[in-house]
Amino acid sequence: MQSSIGGKLSQKEYIKMRRTFSPDYKVAAVKLVTEQGYSVAQACSELGIGETALRRWIKQV
Repeated sequence: MQSSIGGKLSQKEYIKMRRTFSPDYKVAAVKLVTEQGYSVAQACSELGIGETALRRWIKQV
């Protein structure tokens, strides 16, 4: 894994960089797909999140 300055990140450092999202944020993201007609790809593009995360949230909510 490369950092933005070109160095390698350890797994521990990478995990610390992971973003966390509140339950309310996740529900709002899921509603873009389930209630507002966005595709998963469109919602992810709008929100700047990965498709895997959103698909997981859809299954969880």
